[in-house]
Amino acid sequence: MTKEVKSKDNCPTFINNIGVILTYYDEMQKYGYTIANRNGKTIVSNIAQADMMYSEDLIPVLFFDGKSGYLDYEGNLVIEVPLYDDYRMGGLRISPSLNYRFHEGVAFIQTAEDQWYLLDKKGSKKEVPSEYNFATRRYSKGLTVVEDKEHKFGYVDKDFKLVIPCKFERAESFEGKYAAVVYQGKDAVIDKGGNIYFCEEFK
Repeated sequence: MTKEVKSKDNCPTFINNIGVILTYYDEMQKYGYTIANRNGKTIVSNIAQADMMYSEDLIPVLFFDGKSGYLDYEGNLVIEVPLYDDYRMGGLRISPSLNYRFHEGVAFIQTAEDQWYLLDKKGSKKEVPSEYNFATRRYSKGLTVVEDKEHKFGYVDKDFKLVIPCKFERAESFEGKYAAVVYQGKDAVIDKGGNIYFCEEFK
């Protein structure tokens, strides 16, 4: 039986009393992750890579045996999909970490190098179109930021329909009714209709 040694340097974020703990698996002589409750009881072990917290009740994991997908709080693999362990995710080059969180019922997943899909909680996935760079890979208010070939930013919906044209020099996710943008060199905000309000108008 593999001996698990949980790192003393861990400061896991507990959601619903469940946390992700860096673990040294002595028999394999490898570091990986264990999902445990606040009392230290192991729920799932032998995880090669994992996100550091649950999002919308699910967490992406990649096991040492190659199986991958999303676990619920009981440790059940409720969505089994191939997840690519890319060191570029989250800007981490030394310690890779899966970062395929669900937002508004969907998650951007990478199944191979530079091969992306939009996954829903039923396990269905749609290929992400290559005409845009999906800048944030996160939906907010039903929209996500995209960058076109001219390096202008706009917003598409979950069907990848361009809802707000790519005309901004910078664009952020929606927070409440508005999203922060830069338009014609000026700081501004927009609503979901694409109407532009320059910051001085709010003063």
